[in-house]
Amino acid sequence: MTTPLVWALAAYGLLCAWAFATSLVTTSATVATALSFGVATVLPTLVGLGLLGDVTRSLTAVGVGVALVLTSTVTLARFAEPAPAGVVVAAA
Repeated sequence: MTTPLVWALAAYGLLCAWAFATSLVTTSATVATALSFGVATVLPTLVGLGLLGDVTRSLTAVGVGVALVLTSTVTLARFAEPAPAGVVVAAA
């Protein structure tokens, strides 16, 4: 447990679990899942390329992949079913 990578992965996992649970309080499971997958794909890509100096053979392939993830996320979120009448989605 002395490796910084282990601590970073643990912190990232806890942050993701907290964000997902929080989003389930305010939105549907479909939207929360779509956003979770989108952020879990795009954020590490941007951090790796922008801050950590990662390199790739084809920056075009990365752009296409990120665009595909974002398009899929928005498409999936659009088809979220609304809560039935009389059902409370979020308890305030």
